[in-house]
Amino acid sequence: MARYTTKIRDFAISAAGRHGLPVSILLGVWKVESAFDPLALGDLNKDGAPYSFGLGQLHVKGAGHGFHPRKLLIPELNADVSASYLAGCYAAFKENDRLAVSAYNQGIAGTKERGEKVNKGYVDAVFAAAAEFAELDAADAPKPEARTYTVKASDNLWKIASRFYADGRQWQLIYDANIDVIGPDPDLIQPGQVLTIP
Repeated sequence: MARYTTKIRDFAISAAGRHGLPVSILLGVWKVESAFDPLALGDLNKDGAPYSFGLGQLHVKGAGHGFHPRKLLIPELNADVSASYLAGCYAAFKENDRLAVSAYNQGIAGTKERGEKVNKGYVDAVFAAAAEFAELDAADAPKPEARTYTVKASDNLWKIASRFYADGRQWQLIYDANIDVIGPDPDLIQPGQVLTIP
């Protein structure tokens, strides 16, 4: 049975920080969507394939941004993609947290059309779950453990991002965190350099 762990907390803190979200709301969404199960599968379609995957219960064609379902079961990737999608929901409903959370579940267009009323139970459950994690939104909240990686011959930032985030397109995060080590050209990483992985 899945449960809330320090690793899941750290995924949430990192992903929420990258996307400017309240950590508590992101964890509330994950608790309601998957009960913190990184291998959770959603309802099945007529062919017996699940509609949604992982911590954030991402749909391949929607919030999952077209990633292969196996990739959506990688907790680090799912955490980041679900946080990115939730950030988009917050951007669409800047002044209303409840509508942003509703949009995570029913889509932005559905929320614009129907509002929160059809999704009130879901939204209430997310905010109730988020209350359990409110201390993580404080300025002095625990930070995830810093990870480091020592560059090996034939490495590049794309490969390193693929290893840590299961998505090479996240290389910019690593570069931005290590620009003082790498220098002005992200293509010129050297074996032996120790990089911080945000």
